[in-house]
Parts: sequence; C-alpha cells; structure tokens
Amino acid sequence: MLKFISIKELDFSKSWENGWNKISKLANFDKYLIIFWLLGPFIYLIERDPADLWLSLICLIFLIRCIKKKDWKWTSQIWFKSALALWIFGLFSAITGPDPLFSLQQGFVWIRFPLYAAAAQVWLARDRDIRVVMLLSMLIGMLIMCGILIAEAVIEPKPRLTWPY
Repeated sequence: MLKFISIKELDFSKSWENGWNKISKLANFDKYLIIFWLLGPFIYLIERDPADLWLSLICLIFLIRCIKKKDWKWTSQIWFKSALALWIFGLFSAITGPDPLFSLQQGFVWIRFPLYAAAAQVWLARDRDIRVVMLLSMLIGMLIMCGILIAEAVIEPKPRLTWPY
C-alpha cells in the first residue's frame, strides 16, 4: 500500500522502515517518548481527556528537557514569540472579561499548542523518516475515524454525528 502512494522524491515504504529502524536505535527514554508521540493520533480517537493529557505530557516533558539541557534557542523564533504574545494578550483579555476566572482557566492551557509545535520541530520530529512515520500514523488514525463516522452514519443515521464521543 505504501508503495502505491509513494512518489519518486518520497518513498513512504522505505521511510516507514527507516523511521522504525532509527527509533529502535534510540536510547530507551527517547524511544518510548517517540512511540508515545506516535500514538497521539490514536489517543485522540479515544476521547478528549486522554488527548488533552497526551498533549500536556508532551509539552511538560519538553519543558523539563529544555530546563535540563538549558536549550531555549527555539524561543527566539518569530512564530513562537508571536504565539506567546497572542497567548499573553488572550490572558489579559480573559482577566478583563465578564467571567475572568473561567476565561483565565480556559485560556491558560492554550500555550500547549505552540509548545507542542516547538517540541515537534526541535525535538521529536527532527528526522525526516520519523516525521514520515508520524504522518502515516496520522493517516491511519484519520482513516479509522472516517470508518467510525461512516459506520455511525449507516448504523445510526441522525443529523449530528456523535461517535466515538
């Protein structure tokens, strides 16, 4: 199947194999963390709370890694500075809104998304073949979700799809 979707510039079959070989050669901690990262699309299929936990753990471990290695170069990138400014502006807006406590709680956690992007960029997905494994993992997760939604539309037709949530 992977040969069918491959192109001359990118052989998915070879990248899949190379990616898993590279993962198997990593130190145990890095290996398990990459596998945990690759499970993300399937964790998102379970429900929102496990997905939030997955995302939060990736971000927290990334921050701990940055503290331990004293590696903060990624924070100087303009996209991260812009995301941080937007987040701070959102927190200020939350504080000045009609329900500041609720809004602040909801807005505070949004920093996870730029942190996740930074973690993927500078740590988890540095290698092209490992990125391809993640992209294929996302494709498999998406196909599973499409199958679930098609089954729901066939088995239990209604105006709004609710499976698996």
